[in-house]
Amino acid sequence: MLGILQVCEEGEDPPTEKLLKEAETIPDPNSRNLVGEISIKEPIFYNSGKSKSVVLIDCGVKYGILRSLVKRGLKIIRVPYDFSAKEILEYNPGAVVISNGPGDPKKCDKTVRCVRELIEENIPVMGICLGNQILALSFGGDTYKMRYGHRSQNQPALDLETGRCATLQRRITGMP
Repeated sequence: MLGILQVCEEGEDPPTEKLLKEAETIPDPNSRNLVGEISIKEPIFYNSGKSKSVVLIDCGVKYGILRSLVKRGLKIIRVPYDFSAKEILEYNPGAVVISNGPGDPKKCDKTVRCVRELIEENIPVMGICLGNQILALSFGGDTYKMRYGHRSQNQPALDLETGRCATLQRRITGMP
């Protein structure tokens, strides 16, 4: 959601009308390719002495995710979001991870095309947050921005085959 923060002194009333007018002119950040603005420009290697390699497509990866993968003894090749499947395959990865990141996954059309090609090559591909949305688009699915955001476990998932509805939290923890 877009908004404005106005700091007022104690007892001072905010200029509500002015702020409402100003709020109408806030540019929507989702109209830009935010991933393109923050992704790395050249590959970066982590744990390069290891044998099992994973290519991580950087759509705005959090360092905690990188640390977690490195901690598991993997050789990580972090590549820009707009790398081609051909460039990724040159690293002969055991798997590909599409990272988390900001914005609209539909703005990552090069990444979607790349992932589609990697899937056709039978490379294991996993996604985190935005990466899952890119994966869905690669398989021909669709995405849309939720009005109030997404907080993972509180979003229900409908199994189209059984008609059963469950939250992610139930599936992970086995909760009723």
